[in-house]
Amino acid sequence: MARYELHEGEHELLAVKPSMARLFLLLVCTLFLYLPWFLVRIVQNRFTKWVITNRRLISMSGVFNQTTITTGLERIQDVHYIRTLGDRIIGTGSIQVESAADDGHSVRIGFIREDEEFRDVLHQAIDERQHELRERSAPGGI
Repeated sequence: MARYELHEGEHELLAVKPSMARLFLLLVCTLFLYLPWFLVRIVQNRFTKWVITNRRLISMSGVFNQTTITTGLERIQDVHYIRTLGDRIIGTGSIQVESAADDGHSVRIGFIREDEEFRDVLHQAIDERQHELRERSAPGGI
């Protein structure tokens, strides 16, 4: 079943194909190298949570030592919505929140499924909090 023609008096001595073992070895090495990173990301994602209240954005993370970052909604200056091609394919997105803190504090909320809803609720909560604070500071306010 050769796809070539042999000349008269010519016969095949040996025919070889590329080894799949090298490609398989490369695949196994790649998986072996990235598997620990992937497992760490799974554990980190399992123990990370972001909460929006009517006054604060709360970011909690950590497996053994839990870190909680609380940002008042009135301190939030910028909300960046990031959705890469890969995010669009798998239906996730990221949000970068920058606050008015002296240390240039920012919170990255990444790899979330309800990214558009989270962004919209956050914007709405920020607007309502600013409106509430304006009413309080107005003469005759609360």
